[in-house]
Amino acid sequence: MPTFDVTVLARGILIRVGDGDALGFFRLVRVTADDQLSAETKALALVRSEWEASPNARINRGSVPQLRVDSIGILPWWRRWLPARRGYIFFAKEDE
Repeated sequence: MPTFDVTVLARGILIRVGDGDALGFFRLVRVTADDQLSAETKALALVRSEWEASPNARINRGSVPQLRVDSIGILPWWRRWLPARRGYIFFAKEDE
């Protein structure tokens, strides 16, 4: 079963980060799935679940993040042994 590297884009949040406000974020996730569509569905569900349980959701002054897959690719077998990336990459409107 292939392992996919999925970049999920979220918009609609409003979180104070440093001297400005973050309006969205990227989250990179790895999922194992039979096909690309299943991988996208799993990745979106994973990011939604993680976000709802995170402290960021409690300090969010915007709406519930609107999620979409920004990019997806199958990982080569050897990259599966490297640790997955973690965390959120926040952006302001001008950073998009």
